[in-house]
Amino acid sequence: MITGVAFPLIGFSVLALVLPRLLGPVMPETPWGLVANGVIVYAAILAVAALYFFWSYTQQDTRVADLLGLEPAQSVVHFLRLGVMSSVVWAPIMVLRIAGLHRHWKENSW
Repeated sequence: MITGVAFPLIGFSVLALVLPRLLGPVMPETPWGLVANGVIVYAAILAVAALYFFWSYTQQDTRVADLLGLEPAQSVVHFLRLGVMSSVVWAPIMVLRIAGLHRHWKENSW
């Protein structure tokens, strides 16, 4: 049970801590740069979460992969919805991390 729920959420939370800081130096040092950073990081972690849930489901039953071929749109929406549900845990961590990125700016100030 813990490997199926807690470990993935911990992994997504670690990504929410690390990715904004890694992406920070290539983003403009403006409030819109922070917003863009948040959107890019959210989309990346959401994709990773959806792929994890797809992998997890296919490990339990291989017929799930067959459904992806039969109903691709509904399958993608389902796994993205699972990723959005998991964002209840990691999105606040990401927002707090992005809110503090302005302290690392070198050219502009908040």
